[in-house]
Amino acid sequence: MNFEKIAELYIERGIIKLKIPYDPELIRRIKEIRNSRWDLKNKCWVFNKNDEVLHYIKSLLEKQDYRIKEYDSTQKDLSDLKTYLLYRKYSPRTIKSYIYYNEELLNYAKKSSEEIDEEDIKNYLSYLNSVLKVSSSTMNTAFNALKCYYENVKKLKIFSQLKRVHKERRLPEVLSTQEVKVLITSLKNIKHKCMVALAYSSGLRVSEVAKLKLKDIDFERKMIHIVSSKGQKDRYTILSKNMHTLLSSYIKEYQPHYWLFESWTQERHISIRSIQKVFEKAKGLAGIKKDASIHTLRHSFATHLLESGVDIRYIQTLLGHYSLKATEIYTHVANNTLAEIQSPFDKLV
Repeated sequence: MNFEKIAELYIERGIIKLKIPYDPELIRRIKEIRNSRWDLKNKCWVFNKNDEVLHYIKSLLEKQDYRIKEYDSTQKDLSDLKTYLLYRKYSPRTIKSYIYYNEELLNYAKKSSEEIDEEDIKNYLSYLNSVLKVSSSTMNTAFNALKCYYENVKKLKIFSQLKRVHKERRLPEVLSTQEVKVLITSLKNIKHKCMVALAYSSGLRVSEVAKLKLKDIDFERKMIHIVSSKGQKDRYTILSKNMHTLLSSYIKEYQPHYWLFESWTQERHISIRSIQKVFEKAKGLAGIKKDASIHTLRHSFATHLLESGVDIRYIQTLLGHYSLKATEIYTHVANNTLAEIQSPFDKLV
């Protein structure tokens, strides 16, 4: 009776695994392959993955009359994560980031997602921290990405002993009201001026400025509707009197159709990078040397409101912060609160 010889070939991230029945001649040839090793736990041969090695293994098996059962886990890995993130309406940026860190974990561990355990995750996070020395913000993004996949999708309870890195508390850079004035007036193109002025006057993120639609501007109620912003939350923020006038002039001149700030075609909104370039140009024209980005205008908006006596809970609502803690950081940079504190030195003279 002739028995069919079957070889199971598992193609995974960074490695190839081969399961065969006992065959002394084939094993001798396998040992000749560079970096081949026997995995006692899983009862299989393991090789570093590359196309040349894979082709050689297949040719060896075919010459020995083996029927090859091939399993390519790299084609399936993380597709369930992407499906989950899309279903939960995560932003494209977050999806890209979460997929990236989960792919990096698999490449680091040289395992499929089915084989990953708590030790692999712990070692990878340690690698990011100790070897790559990434920031605490990056560490927490990686942590959230892995936790999202293995707890929410895979339903594994492997994060109970893992803790997020304590995030450094950095105070935001803030421009003075005079610096903001010079910055905005330095721009002569009304479209450019409107984009930068909106970021400050309404406390908007650059992505929110880019994606504003004409219908989001309520000139009658002097409000701006921010749709599906960070965390997929909607909110309203203020449309100032001066911004009302400036926007009306811009719309009359440019006559946008759907997007408030159109790109080179009416069907597309202006890119985030284009707005950032406009801000960088304005910063240079205004002679501002601070390490400021267009997001600094949002920080400045919140700080100047706080300095003028607006309740911090209203500021929280305008910014769209989920937690008051995120807004409270502006109390550390507001001049009026700091100026009211008397130094003990003043009591000596």
